[in-house]
Amino acid sequence: MKIFLIVFLIIIIIYLLVTFIMFLLVSKKFNNELLPMSKGLNEILKPYQSIIDKGSKWVSDKIINDETSDLYIKSKDGLKLHGLFIENKKSKGIILEVHGYRSTCERDLYASCHEYYKMGYSILLIDNRTSNLSEGSYITFGIRESEDIICWIKYLNEKYPKQNIILAGISMGASTILMSLKDVKDENNVKCCLVDSGYISAYDEVLYCIKHYFHINGKIFIHMINMWCKLIAKYSLDEKNTVSCMEKSNIPILFVP
Repeated sequence: MKIFLIVFLIIIIIYLLVTFIMFLLVSKKFNNELLPMSKGLNEILKPYQSIIDKGSKWVSDKIINDETSDLYIKSKDGLKLHGLFIENKKSKGIILEVHGYRSTCERDLYASCHEYYKMGYSILLIDNRTSNLSEGSYITFGIRESEDIICWIKYLNEKYPKQNIILAGISMGASTILMSLKDVKDENNVKCCLVDSGYISAYDEVLYCIKHYFHINGKIFIHMINMWCKLIAKYSLDEKNTVSCMEKSNIPILFVP
């Protein structure tokens, strides 16, 4: 009986340790953002590299020529968040763009900026919490990031009260936008959303990450990982999902699969 108890405790300790490592790998901020999933994405993007490079040069030239502004706001939980604003003097609206999981605005969003600008829009490229110049220690897969979107919308409404706002995002950025719709009000001037390759829930996305990183089914680990999320990062994977949040909104959405 004593041996059985010891073995049982060892198994529990190993299980807790494994889930804690999984939690850190999928959500902790690292100095080197290019983990395996991001490296794989780079391979997928190779055929479009010339378009990405063209967009990157356009934004870089804007920065060099001092035609951009660095904006900073505070999140609901006190994080300092950064955004890069490219103002169009003849602006007919502002496109708020959101990058994906463990990515950057440069890789995900720069390619589209000059096209939006030519169409007559100003552009706000935000760094998600934990990314680039924004503070934060843990990625929350759109749960807390969606609250940050509301903070950005309120900031834009205060600074540019007559400007229409379009929300655009890719991957986790797309899901973040969809999760934010629950709290977008009519007076927020948000007219539509452009969402590319989003997912339904943080819960499912973490399962996908576990399978990608560890090549195993994560269902036996996910509930404990969620407990680490609650205890350490102060959010729950099942706190909200894109479907339930969209149901509370009548804002038009263009989905890009």
